[in-house]
Amino acid sequence: MLVSMIAVSTLLQAESLPRVLVYSRTDGFRHGSVEAGAEAIRSMGGDQFTVECTEDPSWFTPDRLKSFDAVVFNNTTQDILDDEQQRAFEAWYRDGGGLVGIHAAADTEYDWPWYGTFLGGAYFTSHPRIQSADVIVEDRFHPAMRHLPETWNCVDEWYDFRTSPRGQVHVLARLDHDSYEGERMQGDHPIVWCQVRDGGASFYTGRGHGDEHFAEPAFREHLRQGILWVIADGWMDLASDEHVETAWRDADGWRMVPDVRRNDADPRTFDLDSPVPAAIAEGPEALVNQGPGPHGDLVSIFEHGDAQLQLEFMVVEGGNSGVYLQGRYEIQILDSHGREKPKAGDCGGVYER
Repeated sequence: MLVSMIAVSTLLQAESLPRVLVYSRTDGFRHGSVEAGAEAIRSMGGDQFTVECTEDPSWFTPDRLKSFDAVVFNNTTQDILDDEQQRAFEAWYRDGGGLVGIHAAADTEYDWPWYGTFLGGAYFTSHPRIQSADVIVEDRFHPAMRHLPETWNCVDEWYDFRTSPRGQVHVLARLDHDSYEGERMQGDHPIVWCQVRDGGASFYTGRGHGDEHFAEPAFREHLRQGILWVIADGWMDLASDEHVETAWRDADGWRMVPDVRRNDADPRTFDLDSPVPAAIAEGPEALVNQGPGPHGDLVSIFEHGDAQLQLEFMVVEGGNSGVYLQGRYEIQILDSHGREKPKAGDCGGVYER
C-alpha cells in the first residue's frame, strides 16, 4: 500500500510539471550528438520539467503542442516542418510557448521567415575546425549565464552566421575572434542570445556540437537554465546580492525636489488641468506639467546629476503609465490585474533607449 501511494504521488507530481518537447529531426547533416543531447535534456529535467523526445513532425499540431510549455530544436537541420506544421507552431508560440535552439538549429528552415526572426537572421554559413575559443559573457544576470565566468573558454564547433543578430535579439555572449584560428564571420559575432516577442520567449546557444559537450557540467547548466527561462515566458529572478555592485552615497549636497502631488496652494506642484511653461515655475528645482492633460511631462529646468527617484503610480483600469528618464531609460507600468494568464510584458517593462 505504501509503495502504491508513493507511486501515485510521484505520478501526480510529474503531471503538474512543465512539459518540454525535444525535437531532433534532421533533413541535412546529422550531428552524432543528437541522441546524447536528447538524453541529456531528459536527465536534466529533474523535479522542474518533464521531457518527451521525438523526430516525428506529426507532433506539431495545435492539439498536441498545447500540452507543452517549451520546444527544443536539438541540432535540427534543414526543412523539419511543413507549412501547416509551421503555422501550428507559430500559433502555439504566440500563445506563450517557449523555443530553445541548440547549435545546428541555426542550420534549419532557411525559407521560414518567422523562424528567421528567432535567429535574428543569423543562419549558419560555415565553421572552422573544432577548437577552444573564448566566449565573452555580456549578460551575467541572465539565468543561463550567471554560473559562467566573464570569459568562458571552451571547445566546440564555432558557427559563422550570415549576419550578426545583434539589434534583433538580446545578446548574452559573443565570440572573441582573437582566441581561435580559421575562418570567421566579419565583425561582431554573438553566439548565445534570447528574446521575448510575439507572445513567447526564445533562447539560442551556438554550443552543443559533440556528445562530450552534453556531459560538460557548465554547458548542461547553461542549457537547463535556458530551457527554464523560456518555460517562465522570459521572466527571471532579480539578481542575487552577490552580483550587485552598490555605489551608495550620502545625501550631503543633494537638492530636494518639491513634492509633485497636486496642491493648488503651491504653484510649483503638479496640476493636470493647468499646464505651465517650465520657465515660469517658482524655483529651479520645480517639477511642472507641460501638458497636455494626462499625457503631459513633468519637467525641471534644473539639470540633475545623480538622483534618487521615488514614484507612486495611480493607473486606471487597463491603463498605461510610466516614466522616461530623458536620454536613458523608460519605465512602463501597465495594468494587467484580472487577467487569467498574464503574458511576458503585460505588466510593463524597462527599456534602454
